[in-house]
Amino acid sequence: MANGIQKEIRPLTEAMNLLSMAASQKTLEDYKEEIAKNAKRNKRFESVFSILKEIDADTKAVLKDKWEDVLFYFGAEDWGGERLTHILYLWESNLPLWYATPKEWSDSILKMEESEYYKNVYHRLCVYNNSVQDVVDVKFGESLAEVISFILKMDIPDEKKLALQDIILNRETHFEKVNQLLERALNQITKYQKQIQEWISIFGEYWTEELGGKSFPDYMEEIFHFKEDIERPIEEWTLWPCIFVPTRMGVTFDMDPETGKVNGPCVGTAGILFGEGYTIRDCYESETTLSDEQALKTLRLISEKNKFEILSLTKEASAYGSVLAQHLGLTTATISHHTNELYEAHLLNLEKKGNRIYYSTNEEMLRKLIRYLEGKLT
Repeated sequence: MANGIQKEIRPLTEAMNLLSMAASQKTLEDYKEEIAKNAKRNKRFESVFSILKEIDADTKAVLKDKWEDVLFYFGAEDWGGERLTHILYLWESNLPLWYATPKEWSDSILKMEESEYYKNVYHRLCVYNNSVQDVVDVKFGESLAEVISFILKMDIPDEKKLALQDIILNRETHFEKVNQLLERALNQITKYQKQIQEWISIFGEYWTEELGGKSFPDYMEEIFHFKEDIERPIEEWTLWPCIFVPTRMGVTFDMDPETGKVNGPCVGTAGILFGEGYTIRDCYESETTLSDEQALKTLRLISEKNKFEILSLTKEASAYGSVLAQHLGLTTATISHHTNELYEAHLLNLEKKGNRIYYSTNEEMLRKLIRYLEGKLT
């Protein structure tokens, strides 16, 4: 794997994204209109969505005979939501980047020792549906009984609980079904390879100029102010194009939480829609631009003593839930409730280090609130 901007896609990742796009309750047109509020509807913008719609329609037609399976495994309210396949394939802890075929990916999981498998499943369930939790004090279950017990306590519909139990108990059968879907999605990607390659070429040109010699992790840090205790500079990094979630952006570190040392390359991802007329900075600022309703909600949140204290404590240095609980004399469950609300309002940043989630005050959001108040009241 070459260092820097990649000139190819990650096929299995994109196959997952393609099926998730097709099965999402949010249509491409809805997604387009949402993005268009902050992006220039230039020729490139219209072209990307036009071709994505063509691929989406064609994929749905090709998978018509398996559509019930597609919805079951890949269905969610939007493109960023949790899918059952994320649990089945241990998404994040066992990334498809490392495998050439769906079967190779699923076989790696089937070959796991039971305790290792259930521990990974348990950890994945802890963040199911993008719940923001401090999992440092969680003793990850290493048995089927512990995993099932955890599922039964989850705040999700009974139907979803049954589905989760079934894909864990009968994972080999489910792998056979989903691997077939992934193979057909890979065929779709091959079918549109010419267009995808054109996007990758544009992606490379844009990011070479945009980074201007900086690493992608440093570029992202300038925008998001990660406040990570990471050894710098980061010499090894990759930036991958994301086709079927065209506004995805992210940086993943395999980092030792004690030393701050990054083990192996930092993996960055950026959607193909970023470019002229729509930058990552535009996307970030649009997410944190305050409306009257958002400003009032933010003011209500920070007027609560415990939430105000959390923001004060995480202003200078990031902290995880147990530390916040100790400082404030609250349970970790109560802290989790407060951090959830603050995170959803963009008042907290979060970062995973090992099995811990660290929180830090989003100072940019507070500055926006101050500017909003100055504009309204002075």
